Amino acid sequence: MDTTVETKTASGGELSKSLKSRHVTMLAVGGVIGAGFFLGAGSTVNTAGPAVIISYLLGGLITFLVMVLLTEMAVSTPVAGSFQKYAEMSLGPLPGFLTGWTYWLAFLIGPASESIAAGTFLNVWFPQVPVWVFALVVAALMTVVNLIGVKFFGELEFWLSLIKVVALVLFIVGGCVVLFGITPVQNVTFSNLTSNGGFAPAGIGGVITAMMIVMFSFGGTESIGTAAEESEKPERDLPKALRSTLIRILVLFVLSIFVLVCILPWQKAGVSSSPFVDATNIIAGPVAANIMNFVVLIAALSCIDAAFTPPAA
Repeated sequence: MDTTVETKTASGGELSKSLKSRHVTMLAVGGVIGAGFFLGAGSTVNTAGPAVIISYLLGGLITFLVMVLLTEMAVSTPVAGSFQKYAEMSLGPLPGFLTGWTYWLAFLIGPASESIAAGTFLNVWFPQVPVWVFALVVAALMTVVNLIGVKFFGELEFWLSLIKVVALVLFIVGGCVVLFGITPVQNVTFSNLTSNGGFAPAGIGGVITAMMIVMFSFGGTESIGTAAEESEKPERDLPKALRSTLIRILVLFVLSIFVLVCILPWQKAGVSSSPFVDATNIIAGPVAANIMNFVVLIAALSCIDAAFTPPAA
């Protein structure tokens, strides 16, 4: 029996409440773990050195506070438009209008950058094909996926996000196995945290500067609000997603970055390739590195998928 509930939007359309708790949770998590994290981590590590761990801790705290406030509003008023509508209700039509268009403009950049990143990762395997061709194909494919329906979108995003989460967990476990000497690898030790200029070679300025890229990496958690109106039971699903998302952010982001800077000397963190791929190559070889490159590609696709869920007008 189909228990899908239809909800009227402000414009008179209908929303299918077919996102389950696991979908909402993975939307919040999957919206964060994208190319901005897998690829952008190289730039943050280069900027702050091992002290980038502090940048991600601060970014996680700010993100959690934003999510708490958004979840509170989304549970009490799960309307189409999410924070655009909340700004209009609280501050008036103009702030609501500006909020909606600002978010829309932000997603002109987000999915576009993720598509280019996906093209870059595919170009590693097929260098004869231009990056822009891959980017165009990826953008078209993910557009079609979102046109199929909310339930299919939620299910696809769940599995794409799950792949990213599992990959990061395996990276953390594999890194710890090497760092604690179970299967030692030359030059991979905790000393990388303090050698090569110390823990914070760029000082507090480097930590703060890295925060700009770190906060971009955390972008996507607002999906917990934009998906609220599509949730079967937002009063049950959203708080649950909030709690689990906090744990995942702290464990996946902070621990994976900690392991990364222990494996890869901070000066070697690249900006044209994913430092996670480079670190995986060091501890597990080229085959594992290619698998991680596939995961990074999945991360880009997942974020594009989640990005096509802006608040309805």
